[in-house]
This record gives sequence, structure tokens and C-alpha cells, in this order.
Amino acid sequence: MGMYIIGRPKDPYPDAVVEALKRAVSGVHGVAEAHIPQLFMAGKTPMPEQTLIIVPGAGHEEVRLMKDVMDAVHRELPEGPDVPAMLVRGDESMAKAVREAGCQIFQSETMQAAVRRWWQVWK
Repeated sequence: MGMYIIGRPKDPYPDAVVEALKRAVSGVHGVAEAHIPQLFMAGKTPMPEQTLIIVPGAGHEEVRLMKDVMDAVHRELPEGPDVPAMLVRGDESMAKAVREAGCQIFQSETMQAAVRRWWQVWK
């Protein structure tokens, strides 16, 4: 994937945009996680930009999932801003860096159950 830098955004999206992105991704079946960190990828992005990162659930067709996500984002934010987006599989090393940035806006119930501690199973 080349060199990349991921972190908290210097100038994050306004709260209204973040809430619209949450609504958009939460309505798309197959999204396991969504994050909005600042991302710079050498040779791919001219400068760091806040990016919607989608982690797919197991067994979901990635091209279709990203189309559904972007359609939902455009429905929620018809006037913009133009939100760059990319898919990162949960087992990729980049996913760890994305999670460590602390910019998660959505986690599916399936993912929440998977990360529950053993003592929380009976709650």
C-alpha cells in the first residue's frame, strides 16, 4: 500500500457533517466499522485530508459496499462536502493505524459483540 500517515484531523469536519456520515454508514448493511481520520498516502493524496474509512464485515462484496456507502453519503450530504472514502479490510495493518487514531464514528452490533469482554457476555 506504500507509505501512509494516519492521525486525528487538524481541522475536523463540523459536527453536523459527522452526524450525517454516522447516519449514512449505519444504514448500509455490511459496514463493520467507519472512521474519519486524517490520511496522507504518498503518491496518492496531494496533502493530508480527512477521509471516511470503511471496514467491511466478513463476506461482503467490497465494490458494491463502497457504492452503497457513497450513495448513502450523497443522500445525507447532497450539498457536500465532498468526502473522500476508502475501504480497509479489518485484518490489514492499516486498519490498526486507523483504529489507533481514535476517530471511529460507527461500529456494527456484530463488531461490538465480537470485541466484548468475556465477563460482558451475560449482560
